[in-house]
Amino acid sequence: MSTIAIRKRPSIIFLLYFVGLIAFLFYALPSWSGTQRIDAYAANNAGFGRVNLRAHLRNENNLDRLLGANESALDQSSSGNTTDNDGHRRAFIKSMLLHAWRGYRKFAWGANEVRPISKIPHSQEIFGSSRSHLGATIVDAIDTLLIMGLKNEYEEARQFVEKEFDISSVDGTISVFETTIRFVGGFLSAYALTNNKLYLTKARDVATVLLKAFETKTGIPMSMVNPSSGSINNYHWASSYSSVLAEIGSLHLEFYYLSRITGDSVFEKKVQRVRDYLENITKIEGLYPNFISPETGEWTSHHVSLGAMGDSFYEYLLKSYLQTNKTNEQPWRMYKATIDAIIEKMVQKSVGGLTYIAEWRDGNLEHKMGHLACFTVGMFALQAVNENNRSRSRRVMKLAEELGRTCHESYIRTATRIGPEMFYFSVDHEATTLMDGRGYILRPEVIEGFFYLWRLTGKPMYKEWIWDAIIAIEKYCKTEGGYAGLVNVYNPAEGYDDVQQSFFLAETLKYAYLAFNDNTVISLDEWVFNTEAHPLPILKDL
Repeated sequence: MSTIAIRKRPSIIFLLYFVGLIAFLFYALPSWSGTQRIDAYAANNAGFGRVNLRAHLRNENNLDRLLGANESALDQSSSGNTTDNDGHRRAFIKSMLLHAWRGYRKFAWGANEVRPISKIPHSQEIFGSSRSHLGATIVDAIDTLLIMGLKNEYEEARQFVEKEFDISSVDGTISVFETTIRFVGGFLSAYALTNNKLYLTKARDVATVLLKAFETKTGIPMSMVNPSSGSINNYHWASSYSSVLAEIGSLHLEFYYLSRITGDSVFEKKVQRVRDYLENITKIEGLYPNFISPETGEWTSHHVSLGAMGDSFYEYLLKSYLQTNKTNEQPWRMYKATIDAIIEKMVQKSVGGLTYIAEWRDGNLEHKMGHLACFTVGMFALQAVNENNRSRSRRVMKLAEELGRTCHESYIRTATRIGPEMFYFSVDHEATTLMDGRGYILRPEVIEGFFYLWRLTGKPMYKEWIWDAIIAIEKYCKTEGGYAGLVNVYNPAEGYDDVQQSFFLAETLKYAYLAFNDNTVISLDEWVFNTEAHPLPILKDL
């Protein structure tokens, strides 16, 4: 090295320092001010920012603080798994929620749902024969409003619950399943997040009405109950007037939690009797068919599905185990036994290499998969991270990711990049449908699955898939009065179904919003989601 070079080093260092300082001032300061603009946009255009729900926030005195939490405060204390781009996306999804809420509030306040095209109230058969104004959208959205920090909208919802919601005033039948997952689950989640006993009282009132449905010879509940008369019945379309597996098996999270926080064991005892019966009943090749008689206790069909009629039964077995902080082995034992049979008999690989879960009917496979069945992506991912055997954990996570890819393909193979209600697999067609089931009713299951894959694998691809779906929904489903489903995802020109489902606010937008949030906000180590995406706390102090 020459002496000239040595002498020039201080000058070079000074020059580099000076250039670096100028670069910092040029780039960093605009970036800093841009961050402030992002925070201001989120606050001014999309509500009050994220709610920090890192722990079980059950102190009503903290509610104003929680609802007033802002983006920058949480970002400063985050674990570093969010970005400025995530902030933009959270604000965008929050604006979607606000548009949906305002359309409902303007055109259908107090009704179950809104018809955003017709701009009139709506109540559908899934709620039963009753046309009473139960405000399903309001109750379904309460915890989403809390999580998004939407203070004014939350207060509107709270006042409705306090002053107008009355289950005893219902005239006609209501669905035990839908009422449990939307109303009991929604109230319990709101209670868990706020400690406001108003919600606990309402949850108990509703659940008490539903107890009548369990008064059968086997203890297996009927599907419908009339709060006024106390009469119970099953759907006329159900096989041999039977009860539905997904319905009788998807009450446990809510009823168990309700018993634990009230000290009244009657709710837990009702659902535990059902679970005990299902554990001991003879299975069909290790599988649980979709229909069972509440009077004889016998299966009335040999149709097995992880889509409609079966889906959340399996979900609740896994989540019941997690809800008890893994202390109750019964649901875990039942879950693993039947999942092994499902993987052996129903999981298939298409000609093009797509993994899917077929439906099983009398020993034969129907090579189709419903949008509803895409919930299994999240279920298997959650199972994988709770397996003690590493080899099994890897296999199950691989299955979850392969199913996630299939559900993604069902979206991107359409003209709208939104998936259909049902898609089929054959030599000529994969993950598409040319027959029935071409619509989309604002369902959450695909976004839900990607949410779990992102949270549990950390692969950014899954967040991008969620964002792709959100942009497509915004483009094709947004109307002046809210959001509506599509008649045909392959041809959007066929129009809308004119229904804004309450679960669009409860599930679809909540899962999307949380995907772009810090992972400790509604942490999967602290909460389990019921099948309507209402978070309930994992009970660690049993």
